[in-house]
Amino acid sequence: MKGTESRQVMLTSELLDNKDYCRLRATPALNRVPILFLDSTLEATVHPKAKELGAEGVVHIPFGPQELLAARDAALRGETYYRSFKIGAASR
Repeated sequence: MKGTESRQVMLTSELLDNKDYCRLRATPALNRVPILFLDSTLEATVHPKAKELGAEGVVHIPFGPQELLAARDAALRGETYYRSFKIGAASR
C-alpha cells in the first residue's frame, strides 16, 4: 500500500543466517519490516549476531507484555532495542 506506514514487526525465535536475512530483505513486501529476535539462551553472541544481521532488537524470554510492546514501538520508530540482561537497561 503506497503512502501508508507499515505497522508490522517480524518476531522470530531463531537467528537467521546471512543468506536467509538477505533473501528476506530482497523481498519487496518484507524489506522494510523490522525484525525482533526472541531469545532464551542468554548467550553473549546473540546481541552481536543480531546487530550484525541488522535486526532491530532482541527480547529475552521470559518477557512481559510491556517489554514486548516497548521493543515493538522502538522498532516501529526506527530505533533498536537491545536490553542487557545484566544491567536491565535498553541500549540504542
